Amino acid sequence: MGSKATFIFYGLSSLEIVVLARLAGLQLIDSMIAIISFLLLTTITWLSARSLEQALQDLRQINLELDHRVEDRTRELSDALTRELAEAGKNQAILEGIADGVIVLDTKGKSIVANPALSRLLDVPSANLMNKTMEEILQAGKISSPNRQTTLTMLREPHKDKPSIRFRWGERTLLVNAAPVSTGLGDVIGTVAVFRDFTHEAEVEQMKNTFVAMVSHELRTPLNAILGFAEMIREAVYGPITARQAGVMERIENSSRRLLSLVSDLLDQAQIEAGQMKIHFAEFQAFDLLDSLRTALDKQAAEKGLTLTTKIEPDVPSVLLGDFNRLQQVLLNLGGNAVKFTESGGVTVRMYRVDERYWGFNVTDTGPGISAEARGYIFESFRQVEGVVTREHGGIGLGLAIVKSLVELMGGQILLASEVGKGATFTVTLPFEPSKEKTK
Repeated sequence: MGSKATFIFYGLSSLEIVVLARLAGLQLIDSMIAIISFLLLTTITWLSARSLEQALQDLRQINLELDHRVEDRTRELSDALTRELAEAGKNQAILEGIADGVIVLDTKGKSIVANPALSRLLDVPSANLMNKTMEEILQAGKISSPNRQTTLTMLREPHKDKPSIRFRWGERTLLVNAAPVSTGLGDVIGTVAVFRDFTHEAEVEQMKNTFVAMVSHELRTPLNAILGFAEMIREAVYGPITARQAGVMERIENSSRRLLSLVSDLLDQAQIEAGQMKIHFAEFQAFDLLDSLRTALDKQAAEKGLTLTTKIEPDVPSVLLGDFNRLQQVLLNLGGNAVKFTESGGVTVRMYRVDERYWGFNVTDTGPGISAEARGYIFESFRQVEGVVTREHGGIGLGLAIVKSLVELMGGQILLASEVGKGATFTVTLPFEPSKEKTK
């Protein structure tokens, strides 16, 4: 009933009350009091009805707006769900179609996604890959204990910039890398690991290393023969020679030594990459190491007008444990480079004790220095610092890569500090007692 109809109803009711009161013989004043009271009640009721009608209209408007909002939100959610399902289907199709094995682990290290390729690579049923830790998955495979531990460590501490890890899995060679899975807010919610079949590449690499090692080995014998005969001719073993002939023989010797050095570097690099480089630890005199350096470089430094200074700090033991020949190779390479690339000033080699567990030596020169960009790749194979000086002296960029590998094989590390125009310092630190794994 509307507010106007309610007001008319109560007005007619008041009139009816007056008529009934008169018929009943009631006094006019009594009738007026009843009528006024009823009119007040009628007015209050009318006002309440009017407010209620307005409230109902507002409520209907609100309900209408809510209906529109619900429809819009439902449509948006439906569209979003459709997009999510489409994206999920696309991702699933990609996971099932790629040749690389992919596994996703949650924050507890349990696998929640594993594509079919991973099952094929590991030769493990898909059901055995789900809801498992990587330790459980790797435990069942044909993988060496060191490789297992290295892989598990990488998965526990994933980082997208970490290098891949290569390991043997039965007849296959696999390459694995891992990265954290993060939300848009940067919260880590798991880890994704990608396994790639590297068998063919590893076989090709092995063939390359074998070929390089074989060729390098075969070249060393004739080169040594050429060098030996050239020295004998220059020393007039086969009869007197002229000064011009002696000069030619000296150039032949220098070229042969350089070529022999390059061949030796190629052979060493091939052995390192193939994992065949052996380190033989034995006691040696610390003095002998620096003395051999001076014997090899004194003449070359003097010819360039450079000073060559060697120093052994008093706290260094006179007898050390290590592979003397490989240490000599490292020191000669660093010292030879320092002399080669320094035009004025000198080279200083200092041997010292780092602490109770480590000793070390550094090679400092007053050469042109090394740029920050070059310091980032200088220890990589076949990489050289670009510049006129480097091009003048040649080389194939293996020396420092071999040095780094040899130092690491002996359980140490090598660091470089340099500024352009202020020379460079290479620092090598080594343990007094190599680990048991290194001495095997």
